Amino acid sequence: MKMSRQIILVSVVVIVVAGSLLLAGGAVRTQEKPLEERVADLEKDVSALYARVERLEHPKPRAQFVPSHTEQGLSIDKAPWRSLQKGMGKDEIRKVLGEPDRIDQLGTREIWYYTGGGQITLDETGTAVSWSEPK
Repeated sequence: MKMSRQIILVSVVVIVVAGSLLLAGGAVRTQEKPLEERVADLEKDVSALYARVERLEHPKPRAQFVPSHTEQGLSIDKAPWRSLQKGMGKDEIRKVLGEPDRIDQLGTREIWYYTGGGQITLDETGTAVSWSEPK
């Protein structure tokens, strides 16, 4: 009799533990993504890694340093600069000097920078208020 109680008790413990393990295994499986999604995620990761390796093995060539006109010993024609007038608009300035190398915004004003150190300051309406010729 005592032995049968022990067998029943052990059987109940085994059933409870086995049931818990099965439930825990099922819970883990329901939390995982489906296999197709996991494969798709891995394929995206591999593609991103291939692209990264390609960029590292074959970097884009960097722009080479090109000395300015004055650094090359060339002079810059100042005649166009001397034809500037206060109140000239952006289109007029571009016709005279061409596109600036860089444009900075300083509050309501724009500063256009040209090769050789020339610069033009434009007011909030986009008209020239001051400039300095290239050196």
